[in-house]
Amino acid sequence: MGANIAGIYGAQIFRSDDKPLYLRGFAIGLGIISTAITLAIIRFIDDIIKRRRAKNTIEIEPESGSEGNTADEKKAVAAATAAAPAIA
Repeated sequence: MGANIAGIYGAQIFRSDDKPLYLRGFAIGLGIISTAITLAIIRFIDDIIKRRRAKNTIEIEPESGSEGNTADEKKAVAAATAAAPAIA
């Protein structure tokens, strides 16, 4: 696959009529790198946002000795657990 991509760069982007500076070829390369860096930054920021949301969710687990809980306590734990947003 790398050979195919190199063939595109060699034949289509870096044309012989652009010698010796190859402005078209280097401008296209700069555009591709700029797009890649922009997408990487967006993904990094999105990852930070998702981590903060996951950190702020509250997980309520019943205690190990929960057999003595009343029905009202069990309903409160179930309601608090159901109210927590799910993050995919």
